[in-house]
Amino acid sequence: MTRKEVINYGGPIGVPKGRVRLLAISVAMVLAVPGPVAAGGLAGAIERGAAKALSKRSLFRLFARDARIHARTLVRPLEQPRTVFRFTSKSEAARSLRTGVAPDRHLTAGGGAGRPLGAAAATRRYGLPRPPEARITIRLPKGQPVQPHKVVGGARGVGTIASPRGIPAQSVRRVVPIP
Repeated sequence: MTRKEVINYGGPIGVPKGRVRLLAISVAMVLAVPGPVAAGGLAGAIERGAAKALSKRSLFRLFARDARIHARTLVRPLEQPRTVFRFTSKSEAARSLRTGVAPDRHLTAGGGAGRPLGAAAATRRYGLPRPPEARITIRLPKGQPVQPHKVVGGARGVGTIASPRGIPAQSVRRVVPIP
C-alpha cells in the first residue's frame, strides 16, 4: 500500500474512516482523563476488573500454598485438651453447632477468655478471604489429631491448626457473634 492509500483507508473490514477517527479520539480521551475523574466510567471499570482478577489470582495462590503446607505437615495427637476458635459465617456457625466441624478446617492455635477480635482484625490476623460474622469456641479432646502450622496470608508468626478428622458437635461449646 502506498502512503496515500494508507491515509484514505477506512479501517479493517470496511469500517468507515469516520468511525476509526471517533474510536481513536475516544480512546485518547479515556487515557487522558485523570484517575479520580474517570473512576466511575470506563477507566474505573477497567481498573476494578484488573484489581478483581488480581485478587482472585492471589487468593488462588494462597489456597495452593496452604494445600502444599497441609500436605507436608505431620499429623500429631494433642497431648492435652485445648480450647480453640474458628472464625466463620453465621450460617456455618449454626451448622457447626448441629453437625460439628468438617475435617481439615482451620482453627486458631489457642483460645482463651475475652472479647472476640473484630471482623477486620480477624481477617487481617488470620488471612481470611472475607470478614467473619461469628466466632465458634471449640474444646478439642486429648488425642485429637491436628496439624499445627503458620497462617498463610495473615499476620506473621500467627499459628493455626487443622484436624484431618472431623470435630464432633459435642466439642463445639458456643457461638459468639462478631460486631
